[in-house]
Amino acid sequence: METIPTTSRSLDHYYHINGYTFEKQYKEVLSGYREWSELSHAEDWLVFPENIGESICIDETAPSNGELYTIVSNRSSHGGKGTIIAIVKGVAADVVTEALMRIDEDKRLMVKEITMDMSNSMRLIARRCFPNAMRTIDRFHIQKLACDALQEMRIAHRWDAIQADTDTREEAKCLGEAYTPIVLANGDTTSSCWLAADICFSNLPTNGQKVRDKELRCSLKHILILKKHIRLRIFIKNDIFQEYRQRCCKTLACTLV
Repeated sequence: METIPTTSRSLDHYYHINGYTFEKQYKEVLSGYREWSELSHAEDWLVFPENIGESICIDETAPSNGELYTIVSNRSSHGGKGTIIAIVKGVAADVVTEALMRIDEDKRLMVKEITMDMSNSMRLIARRCFPNAMRTIDRFHIQKLACDALQEMRIAHRWDAIQADTDTREEAKCLGEAYTPIVLANGDTTSSCWLAADICFSNLPTNGQKVRDKELRCSLKHILILKKHIRLRIFIKNDIFQEYRQRCCKTLACTLV
């Protein structure tokens, strides 16, 4: 049970014992939990200085409702043994900094890169505790900002198209003429095309690929007003990630050689 991920209650079927009672006995007596040297502060913070490395990550997580913890991890461990450097309850910069300052200064100065999100608290923690580390923003946060900005522009253009369609409809009504909306090649109106553009943005092709769907091609031609912004999103979503993956593959190949 101490070497493989299994629960104490699962042993009752094999050894014909009371799993609930064994669980309590293991926690209180067998595991040595009550004699643990870090038990007094384990609920607030845990620090493992021996796991620190040159490239680390810092992020917040919510293991249960209403609780936030800041986790500092070693990237080179890839989620395996020795990954966690520190776990601190809360996300306040002062609280997390106080816990990380328990690590020797020599070890904190050896950190060359720290990956994090764009929150001010994380930036302040990195600047205080790891002054020599280059701060790298997580690609997924940058990508989300680019997607949100593109969606805001799409929604604004859609409302402009709806307003223009309404004005044209009212003008035709005042002149006593029959109103015929402009229909694109795919059978959609201008406002409907901007509504369907949301699907286009989520299915943007990568470099070297072509759009095969006829309706998708028509929608993309109509929204070429956002051509520069769409290219930027493709660059963030695909090119940067591919470049990073190729660099990692080269590094791995050199390491194996």
